[in-house]
Amino acid sequence: GTWLLSAGDMRQCGVSGRKARTIHEFARILEVEPKRIDAWEELPYEDLKRDVCDLWGLSNWSADMLAIFHLGHSDVFPHDDGTIKRVVRDLCSANAIDESFDGSGAAPHRTVLALSFWELVDTGVLDSTNSR
Repeated sequence: GTWLLSAGDMRQCGVSGRKARTIHEFARILEVEPKRIDAWEELPYEDLKRDVCDLWGLSNWSADMLAIFHLGHSDVFPHDDGTIKRVVRDLCSANAIDESFDGSGAAPHRTVLALSFWELVDTGVLDSTNSR
């Protein structure tokens, strides 16, 4: 796996020094506390987010991506994702949503909302690159 590469080798592949450290730190935790990581599959989202963020180099965004794409959580709206932020800003500018929009109205299916927002950009329906 990637974690077996040295930080220098990772850097040659375009991985930043911080990301290389995060990968190595995660590999260390996985080795010494495998049950902790295995438990993520059963944790409620808020507990998962708290535990993920306790690891060096991982953030709310990391927890959100794990929850959505690896663990299949259905009620996650990644407020810290740059594309989501731009879509919300663009939709507010177009008066399509209110400035106080936080995705909570889509509960318990906020993941579908997030996927739809990403799809708006990925398909070019909303060109959020112009609003950076």
